[in-house]
Amino acid sequence: MKKLLTASAMTAALFGAPLASHAATETETFDVLLTLLASCTIDQATDMDFGDETEADVNAGGITSTSTISVTCSNGTAYDIGLSGTNGSRNMTSPAGSSVAYELYQPDNTTAWESGAPAVEVSDIGDSTQQDFTVNGLIPAQTATIDAADNIDGDTGVDLSDTVTVTVTF
Repeated sequence: MKKLLTASAMTAALFGAPLASHAATETETFDVLLTLLASCTIDQATDMDFGDETEADVNAGGITSTSTISVTCSNGTAYDIGLSGTNGSRNMTSPAGSSVAYELYQPDNTTAWESGAPAVEVSDIGDSTQQDFTVNGLIPAQTATIDAADNIDGDTGVDLSDTVTVTVTF
Protein backbone atom coordinates (compact mmCIF):
# COMPACT_ATOMS: atom_id res chain seq x y z
CA MET A 1 0.00 0.00 0.00
CA LYS A 2 2.94 2.21 0.71
CA LYS A 3 4.06 1.89 -2.93
CA LEU A 4 0.58 2.78 -4.18
CA LEU A 5 0.44 5.93 -2.06
CA THR A 6 3.89 7.03 -3.21
CA ALA A 7 2.99 6.47 -6.87
CA SER A 8 -0.30 8.33 -6.42
CA ALA A 9 1.46 11.27 -4.77
CA MET A 10 4.02 11.45 -7.56
CA THR A 11 1.31 11.35 -10.22
CA ALA A 12 -0.64 14.11 -8.51
CA ALA A 13 2.50 16.25 -8.24
CA LEU A 14 3.29 15.82 -11.92
CA PHE A 15 -0.21 16.72 -13.09
CA GLY A 16 -0.56 19.60 -10.64
CA ALA A 17 2.72 21.32 -11.61
CA PRO A 18 2.58 23.72 -14.57
CA LEU A 19 4.53 22.53 -17.55
CA ALA A 20 6.84 24.91 -19.44
CA SER A 21 5.25 23.95 -22.72
CA HIS A 22 1.88 25.23 -21.47
CA ALA A 23 3.16 28.81 -20.52
CA ALA A 24 1.51 31.65 -22.51
CA THR A 25 2.74 35.18 -23.34
CA GLU A 26 1.05 38.22 -24.71
CA THR A 27 2.67 41.37 -26.11
CA GLU A 28 1.53 44.90 -26.73
CA THR A 29 3.28 47.93 -28.25
CA PHE A 30 3.18 51.63 -27.54
CA ASP A 31 4.31 54.65 -29.56
CA VAL A 32 6.82 57.22 -28.35
CA LEU A 33 5.69 60.68 -29.51
CA LEU A 34 6.97 64.25 -29.51
CA THR A 35 5.72 67.42 -31.12
CA LEU A 36 8.82 69.52 -31.76
CA LEU A 37 7.95 73.22 -31.86
CA ALA A 38 9.97 76.08 -33.26
CA SER A 39 11.66 78.34 -30.74
CA CYS A 40 13.42 81.67 -30.70
CA THR A 41 15.39 83.34 -27.94
CA ILE A 42 16.78 86.85 -27.63
CA ASP A 43 20.31 86.12 -26.46
CA GLN A 44 21.21 89.75 -25.85
CA ALA A 45 20.33 93.34 -26.63
CA THR A 46 23.26 95.62 -25.83
CA ASP A 47 22.78 99.16 -24.54
CA MET A 48 23.03 102.02 -27.02
CA ASP A 49 25.24 104.71 -25.48
CA PHE A 50 25.51 108.05 -27.26
CA GLY A 51 28.21 109.05 -24.74
CA ASP A 52 28.85 112.58 -23.46
CA GLU A 53 27.69 115.37 -25.76
CA THR A 54 27.19 119.11 -25.33
CA GLU A 55 23.91 120.90 -25.87
CA ALA A 56 25.51 122.48 -28.97
CA ASP A 57 26.37 119.00 -30.32
CA VAL A 58 22.78 117.82 -29.81
CA ASN A 59 21.41 120.96 -31.50
CA ALA A 60 23.71 120.31 -34.50
CA GLY A 61 22.65 116.62 -34.66
CA GLY A 62 24.28 113.80 -36.54
CA ILE A 63 25.31 111.94 -33.37
CA THR A 64 25.32 108.16 -33.91
CA SER A 65 25.58 105.02 -31.83
CA THR A 66 24.76 101.32 -32.21
CA SER A 67 23.29 98.40 -30.31
CA THR A 68 23.44 94.71 -31.14
CA ILE A 69 20.49 92.35 -30.91
CA SER A 70 21.39 88.65 -30.93
CA VAL A 71 18.69 86.08 -31.72
CA THR A 72 18.76 82.28 -31.97
CA CYS A 73 15.83 80.57 -33.73
CA SER A 74 15.22 76.97 -34.75
CA ASN A 75 16.52 75.92 -38.15
CA GLY A 76 14.10 77.04 -40.88
CA THR A 77 11.98 79.21 -38.55
CA ALA A 78 10.95 82.54 -40.09
CA TYR A 79 10.93 85.40 -37.60
CA ASP A 80 10.52 89.19 -37.32
CA ILE A 81 12.27 91.53 -34.88
CA GLY A 82 10.37 94.66 -33.87
CA LEU A 83 11.39 97.56 -31.64
CA SER A 84 8.95 99.54 -29.53
CA GLY A 85 8.28 103.17 -30.39
CA THR A 86 8.44 105.01 -33.67
CA ASN A 87 10.89 107.49 -35.11
CA GLY A 88 9.55 110.96 -34.41
CA SER A 89 8.25 109.92 -30.96
CA ARG A 90 11.35 108.41 -29.32
CA ASN A 91 12.89 110.54 -26.58
CA MET A 92 15.58 110.08 -23.96
CA THR A 93 14.42 111.93 -20.85
CA SER A 94 15.66 112.91 -17.41
CA PRO A 95 13.59 112.45 -14.25
CA ALA A 96 12.93 116.24 -14.26
CA GLY A 97 11.72 116.19 -17.88
CA SER A 98 14.62 117.30 -20.04
CA SER A 99 14.57 115.41 -23.33
CA VAL A 100 16.45 114.68 -26.54
CA ALA A 101 14.82 112.94 -29.50
CA TYR A 102 16.51 110.02 -31.25
CA GLU A 103 15.78 107.61 -34.09
CA LEU A 104 16.50 103.91 -34.67
CA TYR A 105 17.37 102.38 -38.03
CA GLN A 106 17.77 98.86 -39.40
CA PRO A 107 21.21 97.46 -40.33
CA ASP A 108 20.94 99.20 -43.75
CA ASN A 109 21.02 102.49 -41.76
CA THR A 110 18.21 104.02 -43.85
CA THR A 111 15.04 102.07 -42.96
CA ALA A 112 13.30 102.98 -39.70
CA TRP A 113 13.22 100.11 -37.19
CA GLU A 114 9.90 99.95 -35.42
CA SER A 115 7.28 97.32 -34.66
CA GLY A 116 4.03 96.06 -36.08
CA ALA A 117 4.54 96.12 -39.83
CA PRO A 118 6.84 94.11 -42.11
CA ALA A 119 8.27 97.28 -43.68
CA VAL A 120 9.68 98.47 -40.34
CA GLU A 121 10.69 95.13 -38.78
CA VAL A 122 13.77 93.05 -39.57
CA SER A 123 12.95 89.57 -40.91
CA ASP A 124 15.16 86.53 -41.18
CA ILE A 125 15.13 82.72 -41.06
CA GLY A 126 16.72 80.84 -38.16
CA ASP A 127 19.56 78.38 -38.59
CA SER A 128 19.87 77.20 -34.96
CA THR A 129 22.84 79.53 -34.38
CA GLN A 130 23.03 83.03 -32.94
CA GLN A 131 22.32 85.71 -35.53
CA ASP A 132 23.38 89.31 -34.76
CA PHE A 133 21.63 92.48 -35.95
CA THR A 134 22.93 96.04 -35.63
CA VAL A 135 20.54 98.74 -34.50
CA ASN A 136 21.74 102.13 -35.74
CA GLY A 137 20.87 105.10 -33.55
CA LEU A 138 20.82 108.74 -34.60
CA ILE A 139 20.28 111.97 -32.70
CA PRO A 140 19.05 114.32 -35.42
CA ALA A 141 19.51 118.11 -35.35
CA GLN A 142 17.09 119.61 -32.81
CA THR A 143 16.74 121.99 -29.94
CA ALA A 144 17.21 119.96 -26.77
CA THR A 145 14.48 120.44 -24.16
CA ILE A 146 16.11 121.42 -20.89
CA ASP A 147 13.94 121.46 -17.76
CA ALA A 148 14.70 124.27 -15.28
CA ALA A 149 15.09 121.65 -12.52
CA ASP A 150 18.01 120.03 -14.36
CA ASN A 151 21.36 121.64 -13.65
CA ILE A 152 23.47 121.20 -16.74
CA ASP A 153 27.09 121.86 -15.88
CA GLY A 154 30.37 120.90 -17.45
CA ASP A 155 31.27 118.36 -14.77
CA THR A 156 28.31 116.02 -14.42
CA GLY A 157 25.68 117.04 -16.94
CA VAL A 158 22.18 115.54 -16.98
CA ASP A 159 21.60 111.83 -17.57
CA LEU A 160 18.94 111.05 -20.17
CA SER A 161 17.59 107.58 -20.96
CA ASP A 162 14.84 105.60 -22.62
CA THR A 163 13.92 101.91 -22.71
CA VAL A 164 13.27 100.09 -25.97
CA THR A 165 11.51 96.72 -25.98
CA VAL A 166 12.69 94.10 -28.49
CA THR A 167 10.00 91.67 -29.70
CA VAL A 168 10.71 88.55 -31.75
CA THR A 169 7.67 87.08 -33.48
CA PHE A 170 7.93 83.63 -35.05
